[in-house]
Amino acid sequence: MTRRLLIVGCIALGAGCDGESAPEPPPDVGSPPNGAPTSVTARWKLMTAAGELQPCPPGFDVAEVMITSSRQISSFVTPFPCADGVGMVTTHPSNRDSNGVFVRISRSLGGEVFGTSGAPGVLISPTGTPFETTLVVITDRGSVGVSWTFTQAGMPRTCEEIGVMTTQVDFIPSTGLTVTEIVPCPYFQTGARLPSGPARVVISAGSASGSASASSDVVVPMGGLSTTVAPINLSF
Repeated sequence: MTRRLLIVGCIALGAGCDGESAPEPPPDVGSPPNGAPTSVTARWKLMTAAGELQPCPPGFDVAEVMITSSRQISSFVTPFPCADGVGMVTTHPSNRDSNGVFVRISRSLGGEVFGTSGAPGVLISPTGTPFETTLVVITDRGSVGVSWTFTQAGMPRTCEEIGVMTTQVDFIPSTGLTVTEIVPCPYFQTGARLPSGPARVVISAGSASGSASASSDVVVPMGGLSTTVAPINLSF
């Protein structure tokens, strides 16, 4: 069984850890929003978690090379035949934040997605230097996210009200090892990467006044994609 402690730090996104507003970043004086034209050569391959190379899945004939920056909502997308295994694009990476490249395997008809190498992917420099990368889509793995709530006598309760210090979340795939997350209160969500296929998520928590557990079944997607389990309630 794989067991790990989930450490949750103080992350400031627009606000300081002390509750004050974080200062705005200094202006990028004299620098254009985008850098020099940059040639990006992206190679992609599909393989299992064990490293066995796989062909493009039947019907999934497109490899979309996607370039994005951390501040942009949309991505720069260029489609290529999946079977080609390589594509080259020219982009203008942003000078002001990180730029990433990844690949998404999809159908030309209907746009259904099989898998992705992940985002933001490999970082690109905005200096204009030609960039080459190999991107990997893991065909037999996916991610599962889950959140939960506490109730007592039908009423919502906090960790402090129940007396819970940590919550244990067991991700149990139909094949492979169980992944266990120990989540400190007051956090109520976590996730894991699992073998594709049926799996069960079991959540349990205890305190001096009692314990509770609940579970939910889920199908883990292929190709590195993600799914979310409906919120699970633990009734004390």
